Amino acid sequence: MENHAKFVATEILNQLGGNRFIAMTGAKNFACFDENGDWGMVSHESEPTKESIVRQVPHNHPTIVIRKNALDQVDGYLEDVKLLRVEDYDLWVRLYASGYRGYNLNRILYHFRDNRDAIRRRTYRNRINEARVKVKAIRYLHLKKINYIYVLRPLIVGLLPTSVYRVFHRKNIRLKDNYNE
Repeated sequence: MENHAKFVATEILNQLGGNRFIAMTGAKNFACFDENGDWGMVSHESEPTKESIVRQVPHNHPTIVIRKNALDQVDGYLEDVKLLRVEDYDLWVRLYASGYRGYNLNRILYHFRDNRDAIRRRTYRNRINEARVKVKAIRYLHLKKINYIYVLRPLIVGLLPTSVYRVFHRKNIRLKDNYNE
C-alpha cells in the first residue's frame, strides 16, 4: 500500500509540476460499493474541457489536489446556502473560468458507498443548487446558449420517482464485471 501511495503521489506531482495551467488533479474513476461490496464504477474524462464541465461534474472531489496559488486566486471555497452540496462544482467552474484546467489520473483512488441512503441525500434543493452552478458555468465560461439544456437535467432528475431514478443512476455506472482497477 505504501508503494502504491508513493506511485500515486508521484503521478500527481508530475501532473501539477509539468503544466502551470493544470490547477488540480485527482482520480478519473471511483468505485461504488454497498453492503455486498464493490458493484460498479463512475468514470470521468482524463482532461475535462470548459465545454464538458456543464454536462457533468468533471472531477471526483475527494481525490483532488489543488495548487494553493490557484485556489487563492479564485477565493477558495465559497460558503453559501445556494451552493450547498455543490461547493466543489462551483470551485471547478471558477478555476476553469480563470484559465486553469484539471487532469484526472486513470486510477481508482476512492470507493463511494452508493446505497438507498445515498439517494436520500440528493434533495430537490440540492438539484436547484446544481442547476444554478450550471448557469454560472455557461456564463463564466462563455459557452453557447445550447448548453442551457443541461441546466434542466438536475431539475428533471429531481422530479423522477425514486424507483425510476435508481434505474437511470445504475445505467450511468459501469458494472464491476466491465472494469478493472
